[in-house]
Amino acid sequence: MNRTVTGLLTLSLLLAPVGVGAVPLTLETGVSYQQQQNRPCVIGDPSCHNPAGFEFTLIPVGTSAGTLTSPVYTLDQLRSIAGNRFSVGIDVNQAQQTYSLKSFQFNINGGAPEYTFTGPADIPAVNKGNGFSDARLVSFDITGVTGSGVFSATFANADAGREQFFLIPEGAGLLAAEGVPPAHAPEPGTLLLLATGMLGVGGAVWRRQHRSPTAG
Repeated sequence: MNRTVTGLLTLSLLLAPVGVGAVPLTLETGVSYQQQQNRPCVIGDPSCHNPAGFEFTLIPVGTSAGTLTSPVYTLDQLRSIAGNRFSVGIDVNQAQQTYSLKSFQFNINGGAPEYTFTGPADIPAVNKGNGFSDARLVSFDITGVTGSGVFSATFANADAGREQFFLIPEGAGLLAAEGVPPAHAPEPGTLLLLATGMLGVGGAVWRRQHRSPTAG
């Protein structure tokens, strides 16, 4: 009897849906993305450049540790700014100690965290808090999901200015590409026109040099 019950319980566990749980986020350090209007802050300082209507949680002056939560966003809001797949850039502004990220979470529709990073992890201030990220959390994916979401960050050792947590659409350019127009080779049609023009100029010069003397 006990064997039968045990077998049935084991079978039911095997056939039951497996709980996915929170998706772990990866922290990448030393990556430089610039915070811009199309990469708005969800938690940050007064220098955040957010588009109209996309609010963020302002970090209080002198906050060295604690947990801060972003406004509640509709997933369509996030999708319109960052697409379905995005990361969160972290710009720290440190003077002495190394900033410590204890945890970061993204909750959808008020449930348990869907995406989470569990530290602590030290983030060196490579860019000295100048609007460029020192690290980022990857990867968030809201493809096919509806509802609302909220971000929260728990940190310590924030001994200088206020930090920024901002959205980075997947495939966004790194610091090296910021403000630099991409170099590209001329199109074949452009090359053909250029070559034809050069040949025409060369022919005119040759004819001028070999023109027969005019009778006086």
